[in-house]
Amino acid sequence: MISDTIGVENKFLIVGSGLNLNHEEQMEFDRLAGRVNNWDVILKQAEKHHVKSNIYKNLLKSESRALVPVAVLDKLKGDYIKTLIANTKKYADLKNIIQKLNEKGVDVILLKGVLLSHVLYRDMGIR
Repeated sequence: MISDTIGVENKFLIVGSGLNLNHEEQMEFDRLAGRVNNWDVILKQAEKHHVKSNIYKNLLKSESRALVPVAVLDKLKGDYIKTLIANTKKYADLKNIIQKLNEKGVDVILLKGVLLSHVLYRDMGIR
């Protein structure tokens, strides 16, 4: 359990930023969603820490999404979709570049970036 000294909104962000919440984390996330007083803080801090999409995806899996103001869900969804579209384009561009390099006999090693979205996060809308 996270310390009580950091506030409900910060706890919600910490728990909700996880990629695959286990049962205990999901229950904590749901409990915290019911205690959030300032959803503007959630949006601002999620933006600052680049976890809006994580929060959105975890809310989609949660019954606590009914406790979240519609405007907040809409904002999180819109940002998730923008990220998904941008990363899908980057991935397609990268695929074309790799194909052209391979045709010229150049081996490519991908280290980070869009590869992480595809392999680690398994969701192009997350990062």
